Amino acid sequence: MNDEELRQRVPRLAGLALKNKGFVSSLDVMMALGWLSEEDHQAWRRGQVPYLERVVKTNLAKITTAMRAFHAWAQQSQLTPSPTVYQHKSHHLRFSKSGDEGIEQRYRTHYLKRGAVADTPRPSAGTFELTIHLANGKNPCSECSQPLLPGSFILVEDRKPVCLDCGDLDHLVFLEAGDAAMTRRSQKYSKLAAVVVKWSHARKRYERQGILVEEAAVKRARIECAMDADERAARREKDAERREREDEQLVQRMAEAIRQRMPGCPREEVLRIAQHTAVRGSGRVGRSEAGRALDEQALKLAVYAHIRHAHTNYDELLMQGVPRAEARESVQGRVDDVMQRWRTGRAENG
Repeated sequence: MNDEELRQRVPRLAGLALKNKGFVSSLDVMMALGWLSEEDHQAWRRGQVPYLERVVKTNLAKITTAMRAFHAWAQQSQLTPSPTVYQHKSHHLRFSKSGDEGIEQRYRTHYLKRGAVADTPRPSAGTFELTIHLANGKNPCSECSQPLLPGSFILVEDRKPVCLDCGDLDHLVFLEAGDAAMTRRSQKYSKLAAVVVKWSHARKRYERQGILVEEAAVKRARIECAMDADERAARREKDAERREREDEQLVQRMAEAIRQRMPGCPREEVLRIAQHTAVRGSGRVGRSEAGRALDEQALKLAVYAHIRHAHTNYDELLMQGVPRAEARESVQGRVDDVMQRWRTGRAENG
């Protein structure tokens, strides 16, 4: 489908969605085009995909063309824009690879017929989470005009900051994240609760800091946690032992798979590769679904990374300020040579 055909098709598909649902979104358009499967859509909604564009089965240029056609059609049709929050637990779901706020806003915008009331899906009972942000100190409260100090709690309504006093949430107390039992029980006993999040510039996402709940709920939760602390400690110890056994088994299975594919790789290096790439919570390839399934490409990437660091001057190049891509290209010949030796069963000599 060329760009002109895409520009003609998008309005037809968007119009059908608007007729059937009463509103239309960018997600409706991408799913109607066959670019986004329901399975991938749900995985993203569950927070299992870092950003939506990663699972959209076309290139960014096509996505851009389609989205421009969609928004242009909506404006020409005089539809009412309705900014919508897409959230999983405490995190706002991300649409674009860049994370640019303007792009994110366009993705989040639903369109309604003029005068219609938004009929977008709402979270089911018991799953909705009121979200509180930490102020950056740049803007005062939009209602009382009082300054909002950096780190103070704010409610965001229509993209404007509102202090807790004006938001009728000033009676809640903050419970810092870290104790799952306290958090779970405090939320259970509090009639009103809110999740506190902070924007991470490094990770380009909102991260949970804790919750705001009623003080009485915290006191009740603290009493319960004290009563069964020993039982929970024993359960944590048992779970830790189980995870340790699972990790050891993964390392052994991964090492055996590498040995089968790389018979020339020294045994001590095989074990070192498996132990390094399978570290729980590391985000490395060995902890990915493909790595745990001993996918050949995942194991190949783990071996490549080990060779790059252990058998070339890659690290020295990085320390000299050589760009990562340039450093990788510089050592690629040596990496390929070692990989070939290990594949054919010839021992590495230096």
